[in-house]
Amino acid sequence: LLFWIAADHFHNEKFRTDFLWHLVIATGLASLLAWWDDAWRIHALHALLKPAGQVRVELRSVGHFNQSGIYLAMAWLIALAASLETRVFYHSWLGRMATVLIGLALLGTTARFALLSAATATGLVFLCRRPPRWLVCFFGIAAVLALAAVLGSSSLRGRLFFQGSFHNRVTFWVSARDAFQHRPWTGVGLNNFRNIQLHTESLSDHGTVDHAHNLYFNTLAQMGLPGIAALLLMISTMGATIWHLGKKRGFKDFAFLASGGVWFVLVMAGLSNTTLHHEMSVLFFLMMAFAEGSSSD
Repeated sequence: LLFWIAADHFHNEKFRTDFLWHLVIATGLASLLAWWDDAWRIHALHALLKPAGQVRVELRSVGHFNQSGIYLAMAWLIALAASLETRVFYHSWLGRMATVLIGLALLGTTARFALLSAATATGLVFLCRRPPRWLVCFFGIAAVLALAAVLGSSSLRGRLFFQGSFHNRVTFWVSARDAFQHRPWTGVGLNNFRNIQLHTESLSDHGTVDHAHNLYFNTLAQMGLPGIAALLLMISTMGATIWHLGKKRGFKDFAFLASGGVWFVLVMAGLSNTTLHHEMSVLFFLMMAFAEGSSSD
């Protein structure tokens, strides 16, 4: 419903550029506030003589650092495309500042798969458009800061190389597959993944989680074959719309780069998390409507 409502408005070029301007600036300010919140969190823990743990930036409106990471990865690709387009920011320094703030907040989330998806999509953008010097400098500085943080923090090294993610999530995915095999046509029902009993490494121990930490396995378990078919059809249809937009307006066009980047992040990050809900879903469907309106203009 959001897609069809928004697509009608995005037929106007000025509306599209104004939308990107507001989105990037708002997310840049939210990113700055997120760093402020995390600094106060660490300060408060130090005052209580408690270990601060690692930096985990979270947007107030999104929450959990992994979810914030996915949202910021989408926003980073939008900001990158907008800052490369002179029609969006009349004062280029404003777009650059917001883009840098979003990029720094994304790094601060330490959301690994979101960072990987954003970095891969950024590389694809650079294949389409030659990056300006300021962006190359930002990437160089960010790479140095990230490397220094990993080398200087045992918790970051452990999280990057040894803890969590796929080792634990395979258990969720196997359980999702088993649930699908028992109910291939209906699944277990929306929001019912938490009722699936997960076998842990100890056969006598059971547990549950809210979702499968994978968009595709989660849909398969909860909605069965009709659900996964609908999901794949929707993703492929919107991908085709973006591809048509690129052929019509050029693959260097900011509308193609912005909407294509959001689509890529949702699809790729969906391998490690459930990306089609809450604020991420709102942003995704808005940008797909953005692509539809730009393609029809």
